[in-house]
Amino acid sequence: MSALYSIGLMNQLGDALEKAGFTAEDITKLRQLKDLSKIKDIVSKRAYLAYHYIDTDKDPEIPKGYKIFRHQPGGMFQFDKEKISIIELRATTVEDFLEKFVELKALNANVLDYLLDHFDIIPRDWYQSVFFPGTVYLTDDGYHSVRFLHYDGEEYGWSDCLLENMNSQKHYIAVYIK
Repeated sequence: MSALYSIGLMNQLGDALEKAGFTAEDITKLRQLKDLSKIKDIVSKRAYLAYHYIDTDKDPEIPKGYKIFRHQPGGMFQFDKEKISIIELRATTVEDFLEKFVELKALNANVLDYLLDHFDIIPRDWYQSVFFPGTVYLTDDGYHSVRFLHYDGEEYGWSDCLLENMNSQKHYIAVYIK
């Protein structure tokens, strides 16, 4: 029993949680949170909950001089860093890269564009260049290109890399995990 809170306050909290549909299991999970102070920040309006949904089916940004070679749609994607993995990928040919991108459920350029518009949700450990090869472009010269997120120490931006130049080097790819 709490020495700080009265039985009346505990009853008020219990009534509010019950009215909001909390179950006994939900209360146990709440109690097990490692950082319950974050909930207090939300209640005190020092923080807020935000869900970020990205339409990965729409046409992505197309840089000048490029066209879409392949765009892997993924529906409405709720950005959750816990469901994204950054994996290291090495491939030897363009065909090898393209095959692995589909197999790995690589995130597409719409996710990259959304992150650049909402840089505050970019995971802090994404300090290396992170590729979003769910969208592959074709240059006017016929080369395959993938856009990537980079951080220069001050700000985030994007650049692109030709797949023909990526052989045998390691690259970090953003993929969706369930």
